[in-house]
Amino acid sequence: MLEWLEKQKAEQLIGIMAVAGAFLVPIVAIICTLWARVRREECRTRQVETEAALKQQMIERGMSADEMVRVLESGHMKPTSDEEKRAKEDIALMQRMIDNGMSADEIVRVLETARKKALHPVKDEPALAARRG
Repeated sequence: MLEWLEKQKAEQLIGIMAVAGAFLVPIVAIICTLWARVRREECRTRQVETEAALKQQMIERGMSADEMVRVLESGHMKPTSDEEKRAKEDIALMQRMIDNGMSADEIVRVLETARKKALHPVKDEPALAARRG
């Protein structure tokens, strides 16, 4: 194979590389797009499974339907890359709060407060703590 390449002129190699690149770039783009779709579906599937487990635990704890709806709606966010991470964190937080016996009102209040802090983070937390203490 190397011998064949050595015998070729530079102009011919440039042509061969251009044709190969013209086919290779779209193929790689298609593969990457399909891979991204598969990963997104895996994330959605995991989120659905986690929510199902959360619902089951709420049922086992005897929460009313209204409480369950309020808790679940408080954790829903539109999925974008950053917001998917926050949604997973919300679900994990709800799970811990339910395990600790918190009521639906308390869970909703905590999630709303956590979202407000995420939207408006305190930039100088240590300085604030020093003023309080």
